[in-house]
Amino acid sequence: MIPAMPDAAPPTAPPRRRRWRRRLAFAGVGCLLAVLALPYSIALGPVRDWLAGRATAQLGARCRIEALAWSWRHGITATGVEVANPAGFTADRPCLRIRHATVDTGPGLTLAATVRVDGLVVGVEQAADGTTNVQQLGRRGAAAPPGSGGPPTAPATALPFDFALTDGRIELRRDGRLLETATDVRATATRARGATSTNVTAAATIAGGRTSLALVHGDHGGSHAELTTAGLTLAAWAPLLDAALPGAVTTLDGRAEGAVTADLHADGRVELRGSLAVVAPRLGGPLLRGARLGGERWTLTPDLTFAPGTPIDASRFALDLGWFRLRGAPPPAAAPTGTLAATCELDIAALATEGGPLPAWLRGTGARLGGELRLATTSLPTDAAGWARALAATLRLDVPRLTLGGFTFRQFVVDTTLRDGTGTLASIAGASLDDGPLALSARVDLTQPATLPLAASLRWQGGQLHGGTAALLRYLVPLLAGAEAGAATLTGRCDLELTLAGPALRATDQGWLAWLDAWQGSGELGLHDAAVTPAAALQPLLAPLGPLTQGTAPLGDHGRFALDGFTAPFAFAQGAVRTTAAAWLAKGRRLGLAGSVRFDGGLDYELDLTELLRGHRDGEKVLQALRGTLPPALLRGTLDAPTVELPALTGVLQRVLEEELKQRGKGLLDRALDDLLRRR
Repeated sequence: MIPAMPDAAPPTAPPRRRRWRRRLAFAGVGCLLAVLALPYSIALGPVRDWLAGRATAQLGARCRIEALAWSWRHGITATGVEVANPAGFTADRPCLRIRHATVDTGPGLTLAATVRVDGLVVGVEQAADGTTNVQQLGRRGAAAPPGSGGPPTAPATALPFDFALTDGRIELRRDGRLLETATDVRATATRARGATSTNVTAAATIAGGRTSLALVHGDHGGSHAELTTAGLTLAAWAPLLDAALPGAVTTLDGRAEGAVTADLHADGRVELRGSLAVVAPRLGGPLLRGARLGGERWTLTPDLTFAPGTPIDASRFALDLGWFRLRGAPPPAAAPTGTLAATCELDIAALATEGGPLPAWLRGTGARLGGELRLATTSLPTDAAGWARALAATLRLDVPRLTLGGFTFRQFVVDTTLRDGTGTLASIAGASLDDGPLALSARVDLTQPATLPLAASLRWQGGQLHGGTAALLRYLVPLLAGAEAGAATLTGRCDLELTLAGPALRATDQGWLAWLDAWQGSGELGLHDAAVTPAAALQPLLAPLGPLTQGTAPLGDHGRFALDGFTAPFAFAQGAVRTTAAAWLAKGRRLGLAGSVRFDGGLDYELDLTELLRGHRDGEKVLQALRGTLPPALLRGTLDAPTVELPALTGVLQRVLEEELKQRGKGLLDRALDDLLRRR
């Protein structure tokens, strides 16, 4: 019997330690393969499309990436990145293109990013309403609902980085038209580890001439900017200016050259240096109200140094436009801190030759305006009223000789001051108007730029009268109504005192008469040894009572009114000039006038002719019959077409004659009776 063999023992399981090692080896190999494959996986089309789709959703504009790569040595590299314009802008050109860009976080994921961008092109498209494609980017993208952002997070720690841009280009268009191009755009921005500030530099070359702009921002908060140009043609910037101010400037030409630097220090101190010049400048258009400014050369020397809490030294600042010069001055000793002082000189006569709002009659007058200006710069205003308060000035207007509308001004010099928003002016002794001394003063509130409320006074003594004067004085002397200024043959001397107040400016929707209605004032007019040829309609006043007085009380001589003296205290308001106690002295007779003249020319006057009957036998009888008062003569119509109505005295004269005949008949009967009694 063969003994039974024992059962075979089951195989022994490998030790757990060896299994763990195998699995770890497999995992390590897998990780190694994943790491080696990662730079290749990011370049796969699906990955690239997914990243582009995420960017499209965020920006609201189609994004495209031509190629992506990643290496442990050079970081992420993107080629051919393009962002289209958002909806509402042209699809013919993209908003942004990047030829090549790399982003590297450095070895060991140190979070010190290094970014290099080469070949950036930004196309800024501006619509008619002023919006741009750059502004619209991201507005249509995905946004978190309000209130869903969770609790506020602490500000991120400032991380070091190094950014550089080379070979950039910026194009600015409006409604598809190319306005300006900046080429060779270069920029750097760096922040060192542990630093709290960033170094920034930027530079670009602008089309239209060899022009560059550079900006440097330092570690300690200081900044440096520099503009350099050589032969920049201003005409190349005309489309850009037209986009900012459509239709406002129609002429822009000249060549700019020079350099200007600006340094902003961390302590707030600002330094401006350099010089700019424009050769053969030309500037014109509706913005200048039709003027075409020019010259041989305009220069600007913006040398200024100012800092908070210290006076501003502008002694080297200068602006010379030929017809206007502005020169800086040392800080005034008594002026508040931050006051900018300068002297200015404006050749008004020369500027008038350029056209525009200045009237042509200023040409050749030699008129000049000059003086001192002060501006408080501690808090620059934001509206016209604020500028009026911030600006102080002491100016002098000098007009050696001016002929206007037949009037001749000589040695007309006016001192003007501006302080706390109020402007005052006063003429100095020696000024004359038509050989008569002239004194003028005014006060205007510049804090109300819409109306400029004005109060003024004028005094003119012994001025020579002429036809041009008649056109103005007829509002005070109705005897001048209807006479054409050129044919009035007005002679004599004039005294005039006047005070007035009202808005110096007329509102856009306000008519001339409504504007004049807002004025009010008073004064007194006096004429001496004057005479004037009356209009045909007023010639009956030359001898208004001729048949009654048998020509012994005329008001004229050789067809002219005799104005031996004429006084007229007057007042005007609500669109009319009113006179209540005017007196006319003619041929030794004193006549009274009272009435009004509206600013629209309406005439309503009464002329008291009673004095013409005094001292005359028949005239005294008429006055006795009328109980001492003669009905007035009436001046009606308008200043251009006056009418006159003389008193109706025919009936009165007839009654006087009948009474005289009765008296004469009774006298004859009495004398006959006396003779008869004596005979007896």
